[in-house]
Amino acid sequence: ALYLPLKQSKERPLYIGSIKAGLGHLGGGRWLAGLVKAVLMLEQQAIPPAVNLEKVNPNIPTDANIQFAKHQIPWPCTGVRRVSINSFGFGGTNAHVVLDDADNYRNSSTRTRNDDILESEDTIPSIIESKETEDGGKPLVFVLSASDEQDLRKASEKLATHIRSVIGSENIRSETQYLKDLAFTLSEKRSALRWRSSFVASSLTELSSRLTAKSHSAFRSALKEERIAFVFTGQGAQWLGMGSSLMIYPGFRKSIEDASSYMKRLGSPWVLKGKLYL
Repeated sequence: ALYLPLKQSKERPLYIGSIKAGLGHLGGGRWLAGLVKAVLMLEQQAIPPAVNLEKVNPNIPTDANIQFAKHQIPWPCTGVRRVSINSFGFGGTNAHVVLDDADNYRNSSTRTRNDDILESEDTIPSIIESKETEDGGKPLVFVLSASDEQDLRKASEKLATHIRSVIGSENIRSETQYLKDLAFTLSEKRSALRWRSSFVASSLTELSSRLTAKSHSAFRSALKEERIAFVFTGQGAQWLGMGSSLMIYPGFRKSIEDASSYMKRLGSPWVLKGKLYL
C-alpha cells in the first residue's frame, strides 16, 4: 500500500530497494543500515541496484510505476532528491523517515539564516528557548503539573505569588538567567503528573500576569500507568533457559509450579520446570 501515496508518472517511476537483500537480517540495526544507505544515495546522487533480485513478488504492483534498479543509475531528478525509508518490525513496530538532500536545502532561495556548522555545544540553543522578542527577551515555556485540576490551579497561584516576590529583588542578579533556570527546573526536574498547564513568557512581569489570568487552560494527560499482563518482544529475544535464574525468588518459583500443575491437569506430557532447565 506504500506505493499509493508515493507513486508518480511513468516518466518518473518510483524506485524501490531493500537493505536486507545485500546485508541480510540485521535485527534491531536494520533501520540504521537503511539510513546510512539512504544518505549515501543522496550524497552520491545515484540509485544502487537491487542486489540478488531474481523474481519479483507477484503481490508487488510492478505495473504501477514502480521499478527495481537492475544496475546503478544516476539520480533521475534535477530538483529535490528525496528518499523514503520504511522499517517495519516483525513485532508490529513501524517507522517511516523521509530524507531530502542537503545541497538543495542549502541552496534554496527561501533560506534566511546562516547554515554554518555549530562549533561548540554552548552555541546550541536550549529546547526551552525560542526567538528573541523585540525588547531583547526570549520567550520561554513554563510547565506546571499536578495530580488534579484543583492542585494545578493552586500550584499556578503559588508560583505567581513567588514571582511577584522576586520582581525587582536584589537577590536576582539576572532576570534572564533566573527565567531560564526556572523554566528548566519546571520542565526537567519536576514529576510529570496527569494534570498539566503551560505558560509562555519572556519576563517575570509577563509570567506573573499569565499565571494569574483566568483564561489559561489546563489539560489532563491521557497517559496513565497501566498494569501490564504480558509483554511480547516480537524480535526473537529469547534464549535457552531464560528465566531460570529467577527461580530463586519464591514468587516466581510458585508461579511456575502453579502453571506446571495447571498444564498437567490439561494433559501436558511435560512440566515447565523441566523445560526451563533444558
